[in-house]
Amino acid sequence: MYKVCWEDGSCSAADILKGFDEAIHDGVDVISVSLGQNVPLYSQIDPRDILNFGSFHAVAHGISVVAAGGNEGPYGQTVSGSAPWILTVAASAPDRAFPTQITLGNGQSLTGEALFTGNETGLVNLVYDAPDDDLEFDGYNIKYD
Repeated sequence: MYKVCWEDGSCSAADILKGFDEAIHDGVDVISVSLGQNVPLYSQIDPRDILNFGSFHAVAHGISVVAAGGNEGPYGQTVSGSAPWILTVAASAPDRAFPTQITLGNGQSLTGEALFTGNETGLVNLVYDAPDDDLEFDGYNIKYD
């Protein structure tokens, strides 16, 4: 993982390019980027978009680049990562559920939410956040007493 943005929300062009360069140097196979734009892009390949430069450099080295389609919209000029050499991914609808089934050691199966989306679905979370003194964790087994 390469940190290119900071707690105050800033992401400098130099840090973003350095992140791409380090990933290329380390020989990664895929770079996954989730950076948004504060201003609408003026063209599909905006020369001000540093993501286009870094991702092109990575693709030229045989590395696939996957980028978030943006966090705004659905309005015009809100999609980022739209250069033709980037695989852009985005949700097609904001309301979705992530039900997951787990099977316990005794064979009992439970269905619950793998990820809370902010909407109540009637299913319970599959992870119980117990107080620390009641939870045993050895790196392999987790149990609640």
